[in-house]
Amino acid sequence: MYAWIILGHAALGYLLITWQWQLLLLSLLINYIISQVGISLTFHRALSHQSIKLPLWLEVTGSFIGGLAMQGSPLSWVIVHRTHHAHTGEEKDPHSPKFLGSLYVHMFGYVFSKSVPKYSIKLMKTWHATFHKWYYWIYGSILISSLMLLPFDLAVAIFWAPIAIVFQFESFVNTWLHDWNKDVPVNNHWVQLFVLGEAYHHNHHEDSKRVRFGKYDLVGILAEK
Repeated sequence: MYAWIILGHAALGYLLITWQWQLLLLSLLINYIISQVGISLTFHRALSHQSIKLPLWLEVTGSFIGGLAMQGSPLSWVIVHRTHHAHTGEEKDPHSPKFLGSLYVHMFGYVFSKSVPKYSIKLMKTWHATFHKWYYWIYGSILISSLMLLPFDLAVAIFWAPIAIVFQFESFVNTWLHDWNKDVPVNNHWVQLFVLGEAYHHNHHEDSKRVRFGKYDLVGILAEK
C-alpha cells in the first residue's frame, strides 16, 4: 500500500519543517538498521540470493526489521528482486530505468513492481508465505499503535520517518546504481553513504551469489565471519 510510503514522507517532512535534528538523526540511524539488517542482509543476501544461511532466529528478526520499510513482505520483496535479476535491462525488469524511466522507478520503487511468482516457489513453502498474508495487518497495527503509545514526535522519528528515508535511499539502487536511463549496473562510492555495501552494484550483478560485494561492504564483511 503506497499510502504508508506517502505517510512516511509526510512524517519526515514534519521533522524537517520543525527542524528536530536529534530526532532526524535517530530516524537516520533506524534507517540504517532497517536497510542493512533487514533489507541488505536478510531480504537481499539471505532470502533473494541465498548467498548466506542465517540462523532461524536471525532470519525471523531480520525479516521483521526489513518489513518496517513498508516495501512489502520478505516474500513479495524477494519475488520482485529475483525477477529484476532474471530480466535486468529487459522490458520485463520490474524496475528498469531504461523502460520505465528513472523518475518513475525512483518514486515508486518496489511498490508497483510487476513480478513473476515462480521466482520464489521454494520460499512460498516456508513461514514467509504465512507472514506475507498478515504483513500489512501486522505493520499497520504497529505504526498506528506507536502514535497512541509514544509521544507523537518520538513515534514519528522511530517508526514513520525511517520509511521515507529507506525508500529514498533504496530507490538510489534502482536508479543511480543502474546508471539512470541507461540501465547498466555500476559501482558508485558516493552512494555508499546511503546504502553502504549495496553500492557495489556492478560487482553484485556480476556474481549475485557472492556474500561480500566489495572492499568496504560492512554487511558482507560481518556475514563472512
